[in-house]
Amino acid sequence: VTALSAAPLTPTTPASAVTGTHDGSSSDQAAASCYKVKQVNPSASSGTYWPYAPQMSDPAQFYCDQEPDGGGWVMIGGGHEG
Repeated sequence: VTALSAAPLTPTTPASAVTGTHDGSSSDQAAASCYKVKQVNPSASSGTYWPYAPQMSDPAQFYCDQEPDGGGWVMIGGGHEG
């Protein structure tokens, strides 16, 4: 007799997100950083991507600015003038 057990499916982010070729296009394809998104896809435009770092509990969406100085920047705030 073989015993089977079931566990709930929970999304996991593979280690390849940090070191591999994930492009940040979805939580399942989370990249290590906005910089890694640009390295994996040099033509990546500015927009929302899914970075993931080992210190995070899950991937999260961030705005990646891929234009200045070769791209790879995370926008964490915007300034207001006037």
